[in-house]
Amino acid sequence: MKNQLCFIIFFALVTNVLFSQTFSTNATPVGLEHNILFNATSHYTVTQTGTALLNLPRLFDGAFQPSYTATGPTIESPTVITIEGLPQVNRQRGAWVGWSTRYWETKNFKIEGYDDQYLDEWVTLADYSTTDYPSGSRDFNIKITQSGSYTKLRFTFYTARGTDGRLGISELFYIHPEATTPYANLGMGIWKQEGTEVSSSASVIKANTLLINDSNTTTDWNTLWQSGFYQGNNAANSPHTGWLWGINMNHTSNSETYKYNGQLAITNTSSSPKMYFRSTNRDGEGTWVKVVHDNGDQKINGGLTVAGEVYSQKVRVRIDAGADFVFENNYDLPKLEDVASFVKQHKHLPEIAPATLMEAEGLELAEMNIKLLQKIEELTLYTIQQEGKLNALEEKLKRMEALEIRLTKLEATPK
Repeated sequence: MKNQLCFIIFFALVTNVLFSQTFSTNATPVGLEHNILFNATSHYTVTQTGTALLNLPRLFDGAFQPSYTATGPTIESPTVITIEGLPQVNRQRGAWVGWSTRYWETKNFKIEGYDDQYLDEWVTLADYSTTDYPSGSRDFNIKITQSGSYTKLRFTFYTARGTDGRLGISELFYIHPEATTPYANLGMGIWKQEGTEVSSSASVIKANTLLINDSNTTTDWNTLWQSGFYQGNNAANSPHTGWLWGINMNHTSNSETYKYNGQLAITNTSSSPKMYFRSTNRDGEGTWVKVVHDNGDQKINGGLTVAGEVYSQKVRVRIDAGADFVFENNYDLPKLEDVASFVKQHKHLPEIAPATLMEAEGLELAEMNIKLLQKIEELTLYTIQQEGKLNALEEKLKRMEALEIRLTKLEATPK
């Protein structure tokens, strides 16, 4: 009888060991493979309220590096972390929820889940809000017994045992074997490596920091169709001679024969950098546009529209011809009386656009300067003509004055 009792006790102990769930904590690093809260800040909506705040991403990264609050949570201002948008999957045979830390564990806390399958309300899963959790317990987990689909979780930490009541948390977890695959939210299982290339089947990859050692090298900017970082030295269809570093942003339907892109490219000239951008058609072709900067000479092949004032110390306008044709012998200088008649009728000079047209369409600077120069040269010819007429009148007046003097002398001579 005694041997039978010992065997029963031994069998019970073995059974308990074999079928009990062991969770990863700071002291037991196993059992979190079905934690659906891995990288929760990237996959779900995570919010935090209270004055004692934790580093949210660190609570879900699986690294068990604790986050400590700068001040302690209080009953009046607890630290509340809410996770929303969890998979709508019934807990079925089992689901577990809990937390772990290295030091400064919570003293009073509550864990709640929102069941939107049966109750459509918040359900208390663990409650130590009025009862102190045992001192020295650096982790907590509990099996959820209430059936339902918990699409929201809320962790409320009222007090803690750290210095000045500060709180430390390493990991928050929700173990749900039927709602996920092992380590899915950590990225394991979605990566595939072939030689030196690694690909992912995930539709979205999120990261706090992204570092790339080398850009892709291109020999022709018109052949790009995939998004990425690129470099090229004297590559075909480049907007600049020499090295260029750039970014290609592709259309979702792009392929090797369908190359709608947006491209940015920067030159390898630190003293006078230049940036270009363009959009491409389905053949990868497009016109590069240069971004103007304030260092070095600028060149724009095309139009430039400025909706505002332009300030410059010098403006040089290239022209095809001047107005010196006015001084040619065969130039038909308009008669002043004809000009006077035109001005009286039209209220502007001949060959000069009226003010209403200038206001509506603006003016072409080079053309207007040539026209104005033409009018100045015409005025010069008019002045020369007037000068000739004045000189002739002066000579005529001198002769008349001389005749008048002679006549006066003759009249004064005695007969």
